[in-house]
Amino acid sequence: MSQAPAVWIPAAAEKLSWFGSAGSFPETPGPLGFTLEAHARAFGLTRALSSLNFPFYELHTRLAEGRLQLGVVPSGLAERDMDAQFQRLADASVRFTKDIRRPWETATRSHAVREEVVSYNGWMSEALPADGEPSELADGLRRLQRIRGTQWYAAARAVFGPVAVLQRRIDDLGGRDAAEAERLGALIADARGVIDDAGELLAEGGHAAEAAAGRAGAKLAELGSLDAPDDVRWLELEEVREALRSAARMQEAVEARKAAPGPSAAGAAPEPPDVPELYLIPEVLALIAGSPAAS
Repeated sequence: MSQAPAVWIPAAAEKLSWFGSAGSFPETPGPLGFTLEAHARAFGLTRALSSLNFPFYELHTRLAEGRLQLGVVPSGLAERDMDAQFQRLADASVRFTKDIRRPWETATRSHAVREEVVSYNGWMSEALPADGEPSELADGLRRLQRIRGTQWYAAARAVFGPVAVLQRRIDDLGGRDAAEAERLGALIADARGVIDDAGELLAEGGHAAEAAAGRAGAKLAELGSLDAPDDVRWLELEEVREALRSAARMQEAVEARKAAPGPSAAGAAPEPPDVPELYLIPEVLALIAGSPAAS
């Protein structure tokens, strides 16, 4: 009688190697910034890069003494056969790396990726209207986080992930094929403008999401839950949603967090470790950090 294969279980947080975001994420986010923007970025990057068959399962975030750290959960498929996973990545990347600009700017089957990213900015700019009902704003906050994460997914899958793959292909050539290196270099050079464009749109999205959350803060101040709209940034996303539903007084929690010690330099995380599941992740994060999206 054959034995059933063991069920794969993702590595727990304490088993991960944690490292600094190197400017690709908000480095010292407050409670709302961490649970809204940082979580949305991690969600979007996870979906985008795993869909390209990067050898990881999920990108995690945590705060250590107020500073954001990242950890990568290894993929079950990669753990089983890393060479096969690298081959899947190479196969999938053919479609996404042959021309970075065209799918970003030009509609194919449905719409251009840029058009999609712009549409999310439009939605977030109008989300959580100041005259909305508290329960509607609570529901809107959850959708705001999801839309922001999907925006990051679209840009990372079309731009940041494929450009990192192109860069690695040049490195792997090691000078053995000058013509191919020149061809790949031309693709990357053309993609620089796309990276900047994507980064600017993502930065606009960040401001739109922050403004939408600020409108939720204004509603909480109107309800008496907070003394001032800006105090909303000291609450976590789910706390904001619950306060909108219950009108519970949250100012005491806000004041306690304001009085707590700020981020410590001792909490800075080490450099990314040299482990297979981080393949190309530092390169993707460096591309984000060097773009307007990092703001």
